[in-house]
Amino acid sequence: MSLLLKNCTLRHRDGLWDVYCQGKTIEKIGQALDLPAETVIDAGGKLLVPALIDPHIHLDKVNILDSVRKNVSGTLTEAIEIIWDRKKQYTDEDVIERAGAVLDQALKNGTLAMRTHVDIDTIGGLKPLSGVLALREKYKDRMTLQLVAFPQEGILKDPGCDKLMDEAMAMGCDIVGGMPANEATPEDSLAHVKYCFDLAEKYDADVDMHVDETDDPFYRTLEMVADETI
Repeated sequence: MSLLLKNCTLRHRDGLWDVYCQGKTIEKIGQALDLPAETVIDAGGKLLVPALIDPHIHLDKVNILDSVRKNVSGTLTEAIEIIWDRKKQYTDEDVIERAGAVLDQALKNGTLAMRTHVDIDTIGGLKPLSGVLALREKYKDRMTLQLVAFPQEGILKDPGCDKLMDEAMAMGCDIVGGMPANEATPEDSLAHVKYCFDLAEKYDADVDMHVDETDDPFYRTLEMVADETI
């Protein structure tokens, strides 16, 4: 497919410019280009920039405010507890409807890629992931989605989560997530970090952790992640 964008404003260039594309490749940039194209769009002087990227979102949890109770304490701990009951009710259709509305908004505003964390735990099992995988398939021609397997409830603190994490990576998650601060002891936090890095090595994947995400200012899981990285 060929596309000719005419009369675009480009950064660091004076005047109006035309951009000619073949498939996914920009073939030529010039002024007043006279090239055959299947689609011609007159930008009318508007700014043409690369698409936006959202590097951190939780699509399995979006648009649930009307279906959960109020966070009375205003703490992260209670917010996580509120999610427990809601995620048990997830279905593929539910996730696609809620998260699809967010993707539609993102697309309208120029975002074409997202990295989304997806809860992996023994509370919701793999229901959140199943829904987001279905969402990725539905939007595959419009939005690039990277999926992070996210053990929000801990790994050692949530027996069985380690196997679910492995299964999530095998099902199609791209990145290994983690939340080592949500373990019972510093020793368990370190074991959490080591497990995530071992799993990432197994699947040749990157690691994207929520580090020191806690109301306790004395947590030092960032140091653990740094040591394991080095």
